[in-house]
Amino acid sequence: MGALIVLLGSWGVLIPFFGQQLGMSYGVAGQWEWTAARGWLQVLPGFVTIVGGMVLILSRSRLTAVFGGWLSVIAGAWFIVGRAVVEPLGISYAGAPSTTGAAETMWIEIANFAGLGAAIIAVAALILGRLSVRSPRDIRYAESTFTHEPASDGAKAHLRDDTEHPQGSASPNRGRRHWTDLFGRRNTTPAH
Repeated sequence: MGALIVLLGSWGVLIPFFGQQLGMSYGVAGQWEWTAARGWLQVLPGFVTIVGGMVLILSRSRLTAVFGGWLSVIAGAWFIVGRAVVEPLGISYAGAPSTTGAAETMWIEIANFAGLGAAIIAVAALILGRLSVRSPRDIRYAESTFTHEPASDGAKAHLRDDTEHPQGSASPNRGRRHWTDLFGRRNTTPAH
């Protein structure tokens, strides 16, 4: 999904310059002409979207991935509302679609700003939703990364856990509990 975010961000960066060849040009500038409006309203949010997608792809922790997801959401929102705030911020005029037809204007508007921003927000929201839930696979991975204590007498290694220490004893893992103890300690004695 991070790759899709990068693809959408790349579209946002490139469409102001290649739009004329695709019949989707927007603005008053020529094809390769740099303007402040293109920079602030299309290239900057596209670049931030690409960075957010790359963070999602390369992240090793949930917190970093959430940061990348929120970067993408903010960039997508800027694609949608950016043109509404250009005048108060003193950014130059973005221009208008280069066509006069209503249907063509609608598609250019969707491809350059509102639809692109909505697509970025939708994909990033799906990613953030997935990151907010812990699946059984995530729990298995977390359990496998517990520190293993090697046994000194050649016996099997075992996981260090709070259940091995009495309540009052000092333990290096005193505050950590196993996820299955969330609703109380399990009874491990067999019933007869």
